[in-house]
Amino acid sequence: MESLGAEFVSKEEAIDTTTPAGKFMLTVFGAVAELEREYILQRQQEDIIIAKGQEKYKGRKSVDHPDFERVTSAWRRGEQTSARAMRRLGMSKATFYRKCKAC
Repeated sequence: MESLGAEFVSKEEAIDTTTPAGKFMLTVFGAVAELEREYILQRQQEDIIIAKGQEKYKGRKSVDHPDFERVTSAWRRGEQTSARAMRRLGMSKATFYRKCKAC
């Protein structure tokens, strides 16, 4: 923050990043927030493993379109652009190319 010339002052929490104590407090708060986020992710992964073991977790449902083969065939032959194919199928760019790569 110093290199950008930015300062942070919070009167309610008594944090002033222009002082060493204020910088320390901000660093501690950031570390605690990061630690809590990692705990959340770890618990989430553990719950997914348990759910998979109980066959309750299936993952995200696949996006299927009845005209996928026809539209992608036309795209591969050069009859239409990929952007037009994506619009016709209602798919994002990532989904479109992932499904094209899989078939």
